[in-house]
Amino acid sequence: MAEKMLLKFEKYWDVIHGVVGVSTVLDPRYKLEVLQFYFDKIFGACALAEVEKVRDLCFSLLREYHQKLNSSIEGNDESGTLSKIASTENASQYDLFISTKKRKKVDFIKSEFEHYLDEDVWTKAEGFDVLSWWKLNAPKYPTLACMARDFLAVPASTVASESAFSSSGRLVSPHRNRLHPTTIEALMCAQSW
Repeated sequence: MAEKMLLKFEKYWDVIHGVVGVSTVLDPRYKLEVLQFYFDKIFGACALAEVEKVRDLCFSLLREYHQKLNSSIEGNDESGTLSKIASTENASQYDLFISTKKRKKVDFIKSEFEHYLDEDVWTKAEGFDVLSWWKLNAPKYPTLACMARDFLAVPASTVASESAFSSSGRLVSPHRNRLHPTTIEALMCAQSW
């Protein structure tokens, strides 16, 4: 039984460990410093590699979020700009070329994330609201703020959804499998009341 429990825990830990790590990095009171401290205790010699995995996961998620944000912004801007330039009679071919050419972008994701990590860790304070902090700092870190809104808004749950919402397994056991449907309904109602 212990081996089965360990297998289930390891399966759960492999999935949730990255998500919890990203959520920790997005909390300005912790960032990577807390991961490094606790991963040393959990993973020992492999701690640095595990921190790098979380860091790489943060970068890949930021790239995805940045692409989503840019595609929605560019889709709105390009059509309007191109039609304005094409409609003006005085527009030169060079202006048309500049408007359609995509500028080379500096790796904004890396600079935004690195800048966030380079800032000092906030001290723990009573009543600190991490989502309010991200709302205030959204102009400074737009992509990170979108990511933080998604990762930090919903708390992670350790309860599997089928066990959280299914009460039939708790009411109808092998010893009670012949109960009449109205009796089961009454038991379920009595339990919820």
